[in-house]
Amino acid sequence: MNWHNKLQEKFRWYKHWHEEPHHHSVHWVVFLMIVLFFTGFLLGKIDEAYRVYAVGNTAPTLILDNFENGIRMANPNEAIPQYRDLWSQYTGDFTLGPDPGMTSIATSPVHDGSKSLKVHVDPRPGDGQGNLYLIFYPNSGYWRHLREFIQTGTWQNDTYNRMRFWVYLPSNVGYQAQVDAIGQHNLEIGTFAKCSTCDGSNPEHGGGHFYHHYYIPYTGAWHQIIFDMHPTHERGRDPYIEYGESKYYPSGETGYNYFDALTEFYLDLQGNLPNGGPPADFYFDGFELYQEARPENVNQVYSLNAVYVPETNFIRVGWNRRKDEPNVNYEVRYSFNDIHTIGWNSATPAPNGTVVQNGETAYNITSYKTNNINVSGQSKVYIAIKPQNSNLFRQIEIPISNAPTPSPVPPPNTVPPTPVPTPVPTPTPTPTPPPTYQPTPTPVPVPNIAPLNPNLTPRPQLTDTERQNLIRALQQQLVALIRQLIILLTQQLQNAGALILGAYNILIGK
Repeated sequence: MNWHNKLQEKFRWYKHWHEEPHHHSVHWVVFLMIVLFFTGFLLGKIDEAYRVYAVGNTAPTLILDNFENGIRMANPNEAIPQYRDLWSQYTGDFTLGPDPGMTSIATSPVHDGSKSLKVHVDPRPGDGQGNLYLIFYPNSGYWRHLREFIQTGTWQNDTYNRMRFWVYLPSNVGYQAQVDAIGQHNLEIGTFAKCSTCDGSNPEHGGGHFYHHYYIPYTGAWHQIIFDMHPTHERGRDPYIEYGESKYYPSGETGYNYFDALTEFYLDLQGNLPNGGPPADFYFDGFELYQEARPENVNQVYSLNAVYVPETNFIRVGWNRRKDEPNVNYEVRYSFNDIHTIGWNSATPAPNGTVVQNGETAYNITSYKTNNINVSGQSKVYIAIKPQNSNLFRQIEIPISNAPTPSPVPPPNTVPPTPVPTPVPTPTPTPTPPPTYQPTPTPVPVPNIAPLNPNLTPRPQLTDTERQNLIRALQQQLVALIRQLIILLTQQLQNAGALILGAYNILIGK
């Protein structure tokens, strides 16, 4: 006698249940419910994993400003641009100021769209010096959060963890070899954060004032800047303090991260312009916030930035190391595919790709430089940086435009390229315009592989926009499939209602 018969002998309700002619149908309904539940669960996890590991985010990228609609006003009641406009050249530099100048919209050079933000710096009276001090000023008579000024999308708290923008520097910035060699900075991004419930009387109420350090030399190309939630310094603190992940939630509020709390920020190029004073013109474009959901080593690799110079096939990647790890070296790898997707071991070790640190110092900026990566025919290159004492890495995607075809590969060279000479400004109040360099993306050639059918045309590669649209469409189809499964489950439950009710009656002995 099997267990099934034993149960029928022992439990009267079990015997009655199996004598019910429809009990097999109920078995199938329960089985279908279980299958649909686990199918929906697995599809949801597959969709989540795809978005995180293949796409890198679960939230859409938000545009803070692309300047296509001009310079926005934060406080129209103000007459002075510095207090009226959302973006302006701040003239009251407390260290080496004033830094006279003005902001306007330019149509060349541009990185995104057809317009960029131009910051013109004039010589200050007296010594004829001056420098960049661009400020984002979200004050409408009271201090507001940066998230209130996004141009696209809907903000989600505790989601966005990166800001990216592009800067085109004038030749006056030059290249300071000694500053670069010892890990000092020439660009400071100062940020202010306030709590979610604090009033608007102070941009750092309940949060703090932080600094992110970079070294950005002149290259004659657009430089990509990424700043994250790991600051280099906090005002009034010992410069040797390493903050790590401790400032990810500066107000101490759960679910309210660094970028949620952000209010005002500024970009201050330190000191005076080293390669000749003003006039000088700086260009900015493509300020955006995004979520990097894949595990990255922001703890040991932060303040990430990069540039590609097509004329010399020069790539420079910069970052900050932890101040308390002066002897940890870094390994650099590259690929023309996303390294998060293919894996660290599948990426190619970069030429001379072991970066040795400069010892124990508060100046902790590190860089990798090369012109020995052949990017011919590529639209982008991914550079990954991994500390040798960690399994996690950081990655930066560098667009390749006007890429030369190197032949043969030049000998190793880690010295930045000599800037393209530009005309020396004449001593006149009228500023000399900067080089009108505007990168133009090079079409990606189709691989030279003969198709099986000579009458067929090889499919062209997708653009970034087309690829993003395809990803969104796939995500929508997955969501639609899950919804259809839920509707099917609901219908089956409705059809089986009478059977389940009958089973219930049997169980209670009716």
